Amino acid sequence: MSATVTSPADSFRYDRITILLHWLTAIVVAAQWSIGQAVGLFPHGPEQDAVRSVHIVLGLGLLVLLVVRLFWSKLPWVRQPVRRGLGDFVAHGLQVLLVVLLVATILLGLLKAAVDGGSVFDWISLPPLGGGSKDLRHFVGELHEWGANLILAVVGVHAAAALAHHYVLRDGILRRMLPGRR
Repeated sequence: MSATVTSPADSFRYDRITILLHWLTAIVVAAQWSIGQAVGLFPHGPEQDAVRSVHIVLGLGLLVLLVVRLFWSKLPWVRQPVRRGLGDFVAHGLQVLLVVLLVATILLGLLKAAVDGGSVFDWISLPPLGGGSKDLRHFVGELHEWGANLILAVVGVHAAAALAHHYVLRDGILRRMLPGRR
């Protein structure tokens, strides 16, 4: 007869709102990266402007989502895992890096929209900031793209670590953030 050992990871689960916010963030980040890659495939004109507008609006929505996540996580009744070892601190550092990259990339995207000018769904007209300088537009666009690709790389490390915990270490870490039964 063997005893089942419950690891500290198994005893903690995030609440439903935290899980929802996490996966909603993941979906919006994936959509944003995909749209950012695809916008250049559309011909210049109304179609490309519409796709660009969706990207800008979703970027603003992602910023709001990040702020909501931050405030939610600081509420006194929202439980957080206890960080015990080096691995926990590395994981937390990776999460902080991801949030910093997300916010920086969103802000760079907003700056890019301002430098490019144009309109957002013909609701808001943006005159080009910086006098329409092609060099400035290129520079800000490159920074925004680098930020997006760095986010994708960090998300890849985050996902690989979660899968390694689940399939290799079998320590229950991934179940903390999976939707479903408590």
